[in-house]
Amino acid sequence: LREYPSTQGSVYFSSKTFDKNPNGWNDSLRNHYYHNPAIIPPMPWLNNATITQPAIEKMGNNLFKVTNKSEGKIRAFGVLTLTQNTEIKFALAQLVQLIIADKTTLIDLSKVPDTKDRRVFVVAVDQYNNVSQLKEIK
Repeated sequence: LREYPSTQGSVYFSSKTFDKNPNGWNDSLRNHYYHNPAIIPPMPWLNNATITQPAIEKMGNNLFKVTNKSEGKIRAFGVLTLTQNTEIKFALAQLVQLIIADKTTLIDLSKVPDTKDRRVFVVAVDQYNNVSQLKEIK
């Protein structure tokens, strides 16, 4: 699937194979192919709202307070990383954490995976999976 640029993920139509876990298949998928979380793609035919970037306040050495600045409710904050010289685009970023919260959350960068030599960003995600622009944690 990774050879086709138009493919954005995988769908499994039956979960019975996952129940049996033949030859440790589940573990292999979890550890090698799906070790990062994913955000469900937005459904613009339901709602195509623009989400405001979250506000970020430095609280300590590696601790940041992230606050929802959108008028509507959100369901989560996503923590994403990009290599140093990559263009700042959501499609190029790697989601490393999804934090379920509707107003505010604390992010401890020392506990966020895959941040070494990478830039870290936060997005707000609403109930329709619309995503805000990336806001860098500095």
